[in-house]
Formats: sequence, C-alpha cells, structure tokens
Amino acid sequence: MSAPARAELSECRGNAIAALDTVLREQPQSAQAEALALTRAVVELRDALIEALRGGDAGAKRELDHANALLSLVVSIQYPMQGRQWEKLRQARDALSQLLSGLEESAQPESQR
Repeated sequence: MSAPARAELSECRGNAIAALDTVLREQPQSAQAEALALTRAVVELRDALIEALRGGDAGAKRELDHANALLSLVVSIQYPMQGRQWEKLRQARDALSQLLSGLEESAQPESQR
C-alpha cells in the first residue's frame, strides 16, 4: 500500500473513533446529526479498507470485517425501539479501538515489540 493510501486509512480510523467519542460524550437526546456524522465516518473507513484490499493489502480484510460489523451496529442504533443504546456504542468504540491497537502493534517490526 502506498504512503498516501496508508495516511488516508489512518485518517479514516481516527475520524471513526472521534465520531464515536463525540456521540458517547455528548449523548444528545436527538442524535440525528451526530448519528449521520458517525455513519459517514464509518462508511469512509469501510471504503478506504475496500480500496486497500483492492490495492493488494490482504491484511485489510480483517479490519474490513470489523468495519462492516461496526457499520451495521451504527445504523441499527439510529432507529432504536427504546431509547438510545449507549452501551452498544461504547462496546463498538472499545472494539474498534482494540482492533486499531492490535493493528499498530502488528505493524511494528519484531525488534520493537
């Protein structure tokens, strides 16, 4: 993967985490604007991962699977049957953060682990 593609993917990861953090921190009564921003951030991450996979980065497949699951969760909480589902969002944010930490760790050379 090229350096610009890696930079874009890194930015998309950061945007997704930031959008999750914003919604969790603010917990607005009407989260329509925040939910839309969160959905866009996750879709951008998913699209960047698809491009990485198409560009030959086989390692992007695992993260893409997680991004697709996260997207499903984000869309599902936009239309809750009862109240906001803050705990599900927290779990999604923690899972994404854990995945990204694991990716950063695996990207380090063996000598630095």
